[in-house]
Amino acid sequence: MANEKVFTLGEEKFKIIAPTFAQNTAADMEYSKVYTAALSAGILPKVVLEKKIMAAGAWTPEDEAKIDRLGAEMREALANLTVAKTDDAKNAALMLFYEKRNTLMEESAKKQQLLQHTAESKGEEAKLTELMWRCVLKEDGSRVWENKDALLSQANSEKMARIIQEFVAFTTGLDEKIKSVDDLVKSSFEQEAKEEEKPQEEGKNGEQSTPESKDIPAATQPA
Repeated sequence: MANEKVFTLGEEKFKIIAPTFAQNTAADMEYSKVYTAALSAGILPKVVLEKKIMAAGAWTPEDEAKIDRLGAEMREALANLTVAKTDDAKNAALMLFYEKRNTLMEESAKKQQLLQHTAESKGEEAKLTELMWRCVLKEDGSRVWENKDALLSQANSEKMARIIQEFVAFTTGLDEKIKSVDDLVKSSFEQEAKEEEKPQEEGKNGEQSTPESKDIPAATQPA
């Protein structure tokens, strides 16, 4: 993970810094506290709720298999991109990769929607709040929110949704994964361009190394 990430939202600039060990520890403690309180309040743990939604047919083994299959197809498309030899093949592999990735994200979101009210999800929300309060800063390095209550007061705003998206992408390594795919695509097309240039360069070199008969001294010209 990079040490920090800067992004712009409207006319504001924000800086996300990588959490320190102490900050991660504080966030983990917050998770444990809220998770335990949620269980005490009767909120189900994830494993129990998963069984319930499976039994009710809201989520099926076929749905789970679809997520696994989409992940495998996405990885296969990425592998095909690395070995594709033509622009058409590369474009086809790239389009398939993004198609499978988008569908996977949609299907995963459906499952998460069903599991959003678990003891674990409550703990994760508390952990995310703790980390964002400490690690999302203004451009000058000062805190965006005076306290966690100020952060939570904006929880349902479009601005907060974008900040969460940027924060999660940074802290989970998604930014680096996307960059690696972009770099792979760029490298693949650059290599293709170099391969296309080689025959042209070789042709030019061949023309230069073979002198015409008029450049051959008269004494050596054939009769």
